[in-house]
Amino acid sequence: MQKRGQLTVFVIVGLVIITTLALLMFLRGEEASDELQTEEEIGRNPFSAPVKLFIEKCLSSTVKSGLSEVAKHGGFFQMLAPYKEESGFRLPYYFYDTKNRMPAKEVIEKQLAMYIEEHFPRCVGDFSSFQKQGVDVRAESLDATAYIVPGSVKAELIYYISIL
Repeated sequence: MQKRGQLTVFVIVGLVIITTLALLMFLRGEEASDELQTEEEIGRNPFSAPVKLFIEKCLSSTVKSGLSEVAKHGGFFQMLAPYKEESGFRLPYYFYDTKNRMPAKEVIEKQLAMYIEEHFPRCVGDFSSFQKQGVDVRAESLDATAYIVPGSVKAELIYYISIL
């Protein structure tokens, strides 16, 4: 009789696990279908892929130049006092008045994001190369985030545009 009770418990636990897994797979499937629906909407406009590629190239270029600029200025895009002007470069004082002013990783990430937000619009310009083809691309808002991870830098760009 005791073996039968143990078997019942294992069957019930097994059913709960299977039901939970099925529910999770179903919910993940809904999320994936929402993303696919968005991709389908993007695919309706024949110019969406070239615009996306153009934006990605501009982002990559802007991140590279931003890294160079931030590195030249000791981790800063917008230099905070105190600093020293030397041969056209502003060099921050990392230790000043017995205080450590070395920027933390998060500060450098924010400085790089500020660089991207300021210089990215210059790269895309007014999408004039697309306007010459009769495509009107309008940018609405821009929000950049940069992440420094071991071995690389990642940038995330939220950029709302309309392709008409």
